[in-house]
Order: sequence, then structure tokens, then C-alpha cells
Amino acid sequence: MNDGTVKKGLKTRIPRLRHHRGKASVQYPDCELSEFLCDVAEAWEMYVSIPEDLIGRRVSVFRKNVDWSDLFDFVLTPLGYDWFMERDVIRIAIADHEVEPLYTDFQFHLYHTKVLDVESILRLFLNPYDKESMEVLAGGRDVRFHVRKSRLESLTIFVENLDEAFNPDPSDGTASEGK
Repeated sequence: MNDGTVKKGLKTRIPRLRHHRGKASVQYPDCELSEFLCDVAEAWEMYVSIPEDLIGRRVSVFRKNVDWSDLFDFVLTPLGYDWFMERDVIRIAIADHEVEPLYTDFQFHLYHTKVLDVESILRLFLNPYDKESMEVLAGGRDVRFHVRKSRLESLTIFVENLDEAFNPDPSDGTASEGK
């Protein structure tokens, strides 16, 4: 049975929300997202409707002197969700801003290293909340990216610089095109 406490070593940390004059300070170490959202809504005497796909997600939130809307933005925006008010109920839904389609024809050849050697670094550039991804192609030196068109230029520069960092002889003439 989960009583809302979190065990860490020999210490027990209890989620806390202190609410005063419309602002709150929260300390929620590793708790259920739905529990956190319900506690915040309850502190402001509101109700919250949480989508099923957010149930079971965990968050850690430590914020001071914020209102409830800042807390909702803080935990929901990185997950691709937004909220809106409907009377005294806070409704949560997938963010409804126009999303630029993925551009999947961007392929890059690495001259100085193999994709598997730098795959973890390349993945850091991708935004999983936007469903951006990459795939290693046959041969191990080619990679195809699935990213927003608006990010292609910065991705090209990033990949070229990363590949060039593995060039043992920068004057060998194999530098990527576009430099």
C-alpha cells in the first residue's frame, strides 16, 4: 500500500504542498503524476480530469512560490500536454497547437566514425515528445533522421561538427559538404 511516502536510504520523504495566498511551495520527490495534479487542484479547491495515458507516470517536482497554473505547465508541457478550464474542472489534453510534420528524407553519411560509436550523442539532439527519431542504415556510416523541417539546418551543423571531431587529419579533404 502506498501512503504517499518515498523511501530514500534511511530517510522517508513525504510529498508536501504548502499553499498560502494563491501561491504554493511543493516538494514531491518521485511521485505519481496523477497524485501530484490532484493534490494541486485540491489545494486550490478545483477538480482535475486526467487522461488515462498519464496515469502511472512519475514526476519529481520541487518549486517555490508558484501558482497552480505554473505547476501544471511545469509538469505537462514537456510531456506534450496542455490544460484548459471548464468551470471548476481543469481538463488535460494533448497540446493542440499546430505541429509541423516530420521530414523523413534527411540522410547523412559519416566520414570519420560509425553511427553506432556516436548514436547516443546523436539521440540527445532528438525531441522524443515530438516523435523525432533516427535509424542507422546498412553499412553503419549512414543515418536517416525523422525531424521537423525547421530543425534541419541546426541538425546538419550538429552532425557535421560531430563527424569532423573524429577526423584524425582535418586537412585530408574529406570534410562534409556545406562547410
